[in-house]
Amino acid sequence: MLKNRFRSGNDTQITLQQSLERERLLAKIAQLGIWEYEIATETVSLDDRSCEIYGVNRAEFDGTTEAWIALLHPEDRDAITRRMRMFRDTTADALTITIRILSPNLGERYISLGAQMERDEHGRAQRMFGVVRDVTDEKMFEQRLQERAQHMQAVIDNMFDCIVAIDASGTITSFNPAAEAVFGRPSGNVIGQNVSILMPQTYADNHHQYMANFLSGAEPLVIGRVRELAGIRKNGEIFPMELAVTEFHHAGERGFVGVIRDLTEQKRVERLQTEFVATVSHELRTPLTSIAGALALLKGGAAGAIPEKATKLLDTAVRNSHRLTRLIEDLLDMERLTFDRLNFNFAVHPVDALLKQAIEANETYAGNSDMSIELMAPVPEVSIRVDDGRFVQILSNFLSNAVKFSPQGSSVLVEATLEDEDILCTVTDFGSGIPDSFQERLFQKFSQLDASDTRNTSGTGLGLAISKQLAINMNGSVGYTPAKAGGAQFWARFPVVTDVPEKHVS
Repeated sequence: MLKNRFRSGNDTQITLQQSLERERLLAKIAQLGIWEYEIATETVSLDDRSCEIYGVNRAEFDGTTEAWIALLHPEDRDAITRRMRMFRDTTADALTITIRILSPNLGERYISLGAQMERDEHGRAQRMFGVVRDVTDEKMFEQRLQERAQHMQAVIDNMFDCIVAIDASGTITSFNPAAEAVFGRPSGNVIGQNVSILMPQTYADNHHQYMANFLSGAEPLVIGRVRELAGIRKNGEIFPMELAVTEFHHAGERGFVGVIRDLTEQKRVERLQTEFVATVSHELRTPLTSIAGALALLKGGAAGAIPEKATKLLDTAVRNSHRLTRLIEDLLDMERLTFDRLNFNFAVHPVDALLKQAIEANETYAGNSDMSIELMAPVPEVSIRVDDGRFVQILSNFLSNAVKFSPQGSSVLVEATLEDEDILCTVTDFGSGIPDSFQERLFQKFSQLDASDTRNTSGTGLGLAISKQLAINMNGSVGYTPAKAGGAQFWARFPVVTDVPEKHVS
């Protein structure tokens, strides 16, 4: 029986040794270093893995407290030693901290240190032991994430547009400086409040219900779209704003970010432009029409014969009145296109008829320059859905430029070809072409290229810009390519109408 008991005691001792060996093996597998600190003797023991982590040669480590402290980063030594002393003097049994070391072999590293306190029956600290783990990569990754977050926050803080974030309940969670300036509210007084405080009462009354409907699966009215709404400043002023809202998910939570742009200044400029257009239309165009009409009557002999010298002056006046009229019309067209106020009368038209109409409108101008406009056959028998007047305006801009920049006696070619499901209408001249340096500015407002000859080639610099916008509004496009035989080639592309009604406009 005693034999069995002694055998059991030996078995227990063997089991304890096996357990310790198992723990050391697990620590090795987990890349953990094991350390011990005897308080009475102030000696520190490090196993092989701990020495690797600290970057110290085990044979050179003398096991003193001073030797261990010397491994700590100089900037952190006082703080860490105070922390360890406090742990020893309290009743706590466990501690986990991240420390920074300055290894003679590895340089600056970060270590996670776990400590367990062993006390006597009176609660006095006897011994510390625990594990260490190299967490440098994790710390560096964490720092990079933090730097990225700080960079992102700096970008948001310095954005011109307002950035407002809310959670699923509509509570404001982020409010950048631009939003503070626009709404006249410091972020500290806004974060934690419902976003409805930024809205006029009419919008605020509906916001809660809208959020509830959306979260229940209703079709979004604002999210994923750009809408023009109204906001309210702290002083009660209601102002127009543009709002774009996107949804995001973070840590299992649902949230929304709104990008807000104050449209107050834009609306003011639009109002001024509208007033300008009204002034141009009424105060300039109306009397100019009368002047042009009177000059035309004089030139036609309504007031009798005009002396030859007066006739030349009259021709100049008529020419400049037409030029001024064209400038005013171009300015009005550009303003209307910019603010989407130009009306279009869409109908289905045969391409052949549209091209002939454009050529006819420009034949006199070409003839005055001893030039001709030729329509290349055959023209595909297809139709497009456009405003015929605006389409002719596009082609007329191309044709007048081609005549303007071509040598006298030459021809301008008009051609239409099918490309997939589009019709490509081109106007080609045999002039000097467009310099490469100017091509990217061709369709910008007020861009003009001087002609190579002495003819009067002045214009508004708006024709091609207007042509581009007209084409876009009619679901088409325009562009430029150098002509194969020299010169310039401008093109307009429009989708072909496949289901043409029996009777269409011609």
